[in-house]
This record gives sequence, structure tokens and C-alpha cells, in this order.
Amino acid sequence: MRYTFTILKIRGIPIELHITFIGLLGILFIFSFPIIYPVLLFGLLFISVVVHELAHSIVAQRNNIPVKKIVLYPIGGAAQIDEIPEKPGIEARIALAGPLTSLVIGIISLGINLLYPISFPTISIFIWSGTLFFDLGVLSIILAMFNLIPAFPMDGGRILRAILTFVRNDYVKATENAAGIGRGFALLMIFFGIMGNIWLAIIGFFIYIGASQEVRLARISAILKPIQISEVMLDREYALTVPPEMVISEAITLMHRAQVQDLVVCTDYDLIGVVSWDDLLKIPPPLRLITRIGDLKINPISIKAENSVFDAYKVMLKEKTRLLPVVNPKAPCNLMGVITNQSISYSLGIDRTEEKALFFN
Repeated sequence: MRYTFTILKIRGIPIELHITFIGLLGILFIFSFPIIYPVLLFGLLFISVVVHELAHSIVAQRNNIPVKKIVLYPIGGAAQIDEIPEKPGIEARIALAGPLTSLVIGIISLGINLLYPISFPTISIFIWSGTLFFDLGVLSIILAMFNLIPAFPMDGGRILRAILTFVRNDYVKATENAAGIGRGFALLMIFFGIMGNIWLAIIGFFIYIGASQEVRLARISAILKPIQISEVMLDREYALTVPPEMVISEAITLMHRAQVQDLVVCTDYDLIGVVSWDDLLKIPPPLRLITRIGDLKINPISIKAENSVFDAYKVMLKEKTRLLPVVNPKAPCNLMGVITNQSISYSLGIDRTEEKALFFN
């Protein structure tokens, strides 16, 4: 089940709405009806958050860092940036762009309120004044200030990590220090949130989890980035390659014999992609005798041998695959070899019991 829905694209970046956001909007409408002001203010704040996340994304794009998408949650937004900035100055600029944008929106909104105050009736359970641009301005400034709290992985925490990286020249240690501070703030948020504000506790929980994940990713990055895929990949002979014309029943038999969980699908001239054991089992047994591999949805993933093992890890994590073809135009079918989750586990020096958590957490 999809939990997010794309509502528009800006600068090629999909902006997705999490289903819980829609639920919160519905609850807000029910509790405030027939007063529309809370929903109206919430809608304008929603636009403010989109602009905040777009500011992060635009600065990232200008530094040649791809942005996968922006996801909007009830507790705020998140721009999903595919790469960790190599230079701390770039990370600081990306992180600072959002809060500065929210601060500007807040100041402009308060200025509009001074010139054209617009008021609406509101209800007592909400603490808003009912003056539209005043409330929007105050909330936008609160959003900016809150994001600047040095609670990694929030914007302030990322700025802190950038500063620590610059001072110490140790990205992993800087991440661990920033995350430790972030987890401390998160525990305080959870404590005070439980005492009186459940939203604060929820935000604290996500900050704590996010900080732990960032430390893990930084450690993995430090180990895998210096290693080229060509150093750990398996030669193409170790991959089970099949043509798209092969029927599924025959492919399953071959996989049993070879004791593999993934197929590399290729023609005589070109690589098509990867099909997993799970994909094959989705086809009912009676249809496996007549359904061809090419009739399935083949995942067209691949990577070049000169990329780092960390690049492969990110692709495999994103695609939830155990095997990634390594391509070279001079190789038969463009297939030079494969990199597997075992290859990456070997590079990290972990055992097989940790492998599933490494890729599918």
C-alpha cells in the first residue's frame, strides 16, 4: 500500500503528501466545523512548509546534488536528498536555506498584516488570534526557529555537523557528536511532550530514530566509499542469466539448481534487468508454464564498475534488491559482473546474520 501521493512536481521534484497529513486535515475540519479558519491557516502553513523544503532542494540542485522527492507529513516536511554533501560548507548552506526561507515568509506575513489585517472567527480550542497573516507570520517564524535547534538530523543539527566536520575534519565523528546532541534534545522533547504535548513527543521520537540512522549511514559511507565496485564484484559467470523468452517454471528450476534468489535477464546483445525469486512466486503455479520472464515487470537496474561500493549499497537499499548488475559496454550483453549483498557485507566486515538488517531495515 502506498502511504504517499504525488500532488505536483516543481523543478522536476515530486512533492508527495503522506496519508496521515490528509487524516489530520480531516480531523481539523471536523473539530472546527463550521469555522473554516483553522483549515485555511493550516493550508497556508502547508504552502509555507513546501517553500521551506523547496529552498533546501534548490540549493542542493545548484550544488549538483540530486533531490529524489519532497514528502509532507503532519509534523513537517522532508526533502529526500540522494547524496551526502562532500563539503561541510555545502551541507550548511542546504540546511540553512529552509529556516531562512521560513523566516522571510514570517517577516513578509507580519508586514502584510500591518498593512492589510484580515481577521476570521475562530474557536476557543485553538490558540490562534484569528488574524490570518499575523498567525501565519508567527507560525512561520516558530518553524524557522524550531528547525534551527541543534537536534540532528533537523536543519540546526545538520549545520552543527557541518561546523564540527570543518573543525575536526572527521565526518563520521562529527555525525556521532551531532547525533548525540540530537538524541539528547529528542529525549527532552519526548519527556516534556508526554507531560503535556503529544506532538512534541512524536517529533522527539522521530528525531531520535533519525539521528541513529544517520550515524549508521555515515559509518557505512566511510567504509564503502573508498572501495570500487570492481574490487569486490563477482564475474558474470557467477550470475544466473536468462533470456526474456524463458518460461517461469524453467527459470525456477534453474534457480533451485544454482541456489540463487535473483535472475539477471538479458538478450544476446543487451542487459534488461533483474527479477527476484519473490517476483516469480507471485505468478500462480498453473500460469508458470506459459508465462515468460519478459512478461514480468523487470527491474532495469545496473551500475558501473568504477562507482563506489557505497553507490551500489544506496541503489540496492532503494530498490530492495540482493543483486545489482555491473555494466560495461565492452562486455557481452553489457554485463561485466554482479555485486551482491554478500559482497557489501564482506566489504563492511559483518556476518550473514546482520545482512538482512543492513539492507531491509
